[in-house]
Amino acid sequence: MLLASNPHMSRRRISVVLSILSFSLCCGAVHADARSQHRKETRKQIEQLESEWRQASVKNDTATLDRLLSEDFICISDTGTLQTKQQMLASRAPGAVKFDKIDYSDTKIRVYGDSAVVTTTADVVGHSATTGDLTGKYRYTRVYTRHNKDGAWRIVSFEYSRVKQDH
Repeated sequence: MLLASNPHMSRRRISVVLSILSFSLCCGAVHADARSQHRKETRKQIEQLESEWRQASVKNDTATLDRLLSEDFICISDTGTLQTKQQMLASRAPGAVKFDKIDYSDTKIRVYGDSAVVTTTADVVGHSATTGDLTGKYRYTRVYTRHNKDGAWRIVSFEYSRVKQDH
């Protein structure tokens, strides 16, 4: 080892250097634990927001949907159509869309600093006045980001695809 083979390095200096290295390693471990805890807390927050989204969709609660969506939100539907926040909320006018059931499975939440990506499968029972029967299995990706203004998580992107059913 470089320290041990250097005859000019006193035992005291070696002890100080080793103490500093040990302290740095401990600080790194504490920082890693704090990051891990932060990710767990963020995942819980995102799980809660996903639950709020599901409940608001079934209840057609546009006030909650409005709160969850970022002003620059964009949605890509299973047909490739783009929707802004305003268009998404307008599409939820009373009687336009009715969800009887939305059940999630195979949900994965990945956290990247102030962003989180959710992928899941949703079993849906519902109907749209414009597109007809919505019943089926869907996979979707929803992207959340923490907004600097108020620190709240908001959905910035949502893309969904219908899962083809084998007959």
